[in-house]
Amino acid sequence: MSELSKQESLVHLTNKNGRVEFEINQDAIKTLSEGVVIGDLYGYISDASDITLKILGVKDKSELVGKHVLELLVKEEKTRAVKNSLASITNNQEMTQKYRVSLKSGEEAELEVTTTLMKDEQGQNVGFIDFIRKIE
Repeated sequence: MSELSKQESLVHLTNKNGRVEFEINQDAIKTLSEGVVIGDLYGYISDASDITLKILGVKDKSELVGKHVLELLVKEEKTRAVKNSLASITNNQEMTQKYRVSLKSGEEAELEVTTTLMKDEQGQNVGFIDFIRKIE
């Protein structure tokens, strides 16, 4: 399956008034054991899977949607995360990293995050898909 086909099975892309919007295909991700977060190229979260909510200890997507992904990371991880994101976009490749995040409870947890760029029909980068897994 091509990368675009995988993306289309997980995420619905729509263009509303010249703005790309993203929504997770909840049926497609039910088979995944990882959390899924999608967002725009600037790092703002558009949608998150139920597994992601459980991993982060939040009750509702509204606690994540509209937030910048950096808001989830502990302070010491933010600079590295920005550098990795820019490298992923520049090199146009998937990247897997480990990051420490602040959970809703105030505790910290380590996550493995695989970031893949989403592309539109013309092949232009329009956002990201993060697959997250809590490291026990």
